[in-house]
Amino acid sequence: MRVIEGTILVTVDLSEVAHIDSSGIATLIEALKIARARNTNLSLKGSQCRLLDVLEVTGIAALFGLGNQGTNVSQGDKESKK
Repeated sequence: MRVIEGTILVTVDLSEVAHIDSSGIATLIEALKIARARNTNLSLKGSQCRLLDVLEVTGIAALFGLGNQGTNVSQGDKESKK
């Protein structure tokens, strides 16, 4: 967790997560709702290709600015995990 110009930044490291189910996705969405309500920036990093695909298909990736919708995960990172 970091604080930059009064905004709290929280990053969830998913580099060791190989699988996510509906309860995991629900938890990420709930965490994002809580973060937004508290003026906190919640981001995800280190997601593996398969996990990123699940997040993209469910539309969750766009909420966190991942994959094709943002810059948290570069295309090179995605391709290197295939």
